[in-house]
Amino acid sequence: MEEMKPATDKMVYSYLGNAGLKVSVLGLGNWLNNKDDSQNVECTKAALENGINYFPTGGIYGFGAAESTLGRELKTLNVPREKIVVTTKIFKIGDDIQMIFSIEENIIEAIKNLLKKITT
Repeated sequence: MEEMKPATDKMVYSYLGNAGLKVSVLGLGNWLNNKDDSQNVECTKAALENGINYFPTGGIYGFGAAESTLGRELKTLNVPREKIVVTTKIFKIGDDIQMIFSIEENIIEAIKNLLKKITT
């Protein structure tokens, strides 16, 4: 399958913080996904064709299903990982003082979960 590449001439990009990472000013989030994977793939394909390289998702969306769906879409389109930026949202759960102090652990766990879901 031919590699899908973002079209850089159709989108405005901005640097993300001081990291030197360029992201499209528009992103394609996947909070709500259609049950038809082919429609999801077509939507992601259109986003890439128009220069979107930023894909925000969240581990809480569909109890992780959104991250897995995004992974399948990117795999179907043969999108090179280094050409896109995928983010996830991390939520504080509960008011317990221990939860407040385990933020670093929550971040690491959320990133591991995201990477596992988008690469399998």
